[in-house]
Amino acid sequence: MRIAILGTRGIPNNYGGFERFAEVLSVLLTQRGHSVFVSSFNSSKKAETFYCGVHVIPIATPKWFLQNFRMLIYDYRSLKWASKNNFDVILECGHTFSPFIFFFPKSIRKKIIVNPDGLEYYRKKWHLLAKTFLKISERIAVKYSGKVICDNPVLANRIKEKHGVRAIYIPYGAFIPNYVLENSSSNIFSEIDKPYYLMITRFTPENNLDLIFGAFSKMPDKKLVVVGSAYSDYGNRVVSKYSIYENIKFLGAIYDQEKLNLLRYNANAYIHGHSVGGTNPSLLEAMACGCIIIAHDNSFNKYVLNSRGEFFLTGDDLVKSIFNVENLSESQRTILRNFNVERVLKEFAWDSVVLQYENIFSEVE
Repeated sequence: MRIAILGTRGIPNNYGGFERFAEVLSVLLTQRGHSVFVSSFNSSKKAETFYCGVHVIPIATPKWFLQNFRMLIYDYRSLKWASKNNFDVILECGHTFSPFIFFFPKSIRKKIIVNPDGLEYYRKKWHLLAKTFLKISERIAVKYSGKVICDNPVLANRIKEKHGVRAIYIPYGAFIPNYVLENSSSNIFSEIDKPYYLMITRFTPENNLDLIFGAFSKMPDKKLVVVGSAYSDYGNRVVSKYSIYENIKFLGAIYDQEKLNLLRYNANAYIHGHSVGGTNPSLLEAMACGCIIIAHDNSFNKYVLNSRGEFFLTGDDLVKSIFNVENLSESQRTILRNFNVERVLKEFAWDSVVLQYENIFSEVE
């Protein structure tokens, strides 16, 4: 099949969860003999490149536009490019493309499979107009696309209840690391003292950074290591506010999966503050490394963890969760670690995920 994956910033992943998803899915589909093309957000025209056999297609956008408008132009131009290139299926990551769907014939619309991600309009960074647009674009996307795929059954149920549209549940995936993590000589630990707690996150308010950093600022004997790029005003503000605390260490963005897995494996626990929708790849990858998880208390995270872990809503909850983790016996820690690895193998293995996507793609007429 000829498959187009649109809506992400491109691969290899240098941004976030959807990009990681597009990277792995496209590579695995290519290995299974399909021709896969992934659009890439660019400010100027560049030549097509290849990543592990995947075609990476630059879609030019005018750099003088505001970022959000550039992304809308990117969505439109990506879909326009795909409509002209005879694809069997078009996978849209996100739903902001959908207002443009009426510019394309039904023969194109029925090829579109949309993965709407989480509940975007609940993100605190959006103002009222943007939230209204996101609610409308979600409704259009699920109503007029060929099929809808959700990465979390809680989200699929909400789509059904809200829009009356059946969404197919296919999870994100994670790999179980197949190399020895205990005795690595990586210099990633040259400035990190154990024990430490770990976060790998985007710097957005709905990931509860202020709550988590605030809790650690009051626990100087507990070290928090944070991986992520503070590319926004909000991110710069929280880094500036909390970098004065010696027990909170900001490493910046890291995309090397081996280094990330080493950090995960050696962490006392992984703290997951994501509160808005769906299944997050960083949570799955932490579980795959056998991390004990302390997660924001919401139905999405509880499904992924099968309610096995610590959960928090407030700073006090987080402090209690950390206390609970530190009072686990070695046998209890081993049970939790093994449970998370087994859960990934049974529910979130990439081999299974790619087969499910391949089956759905084959049904597109």
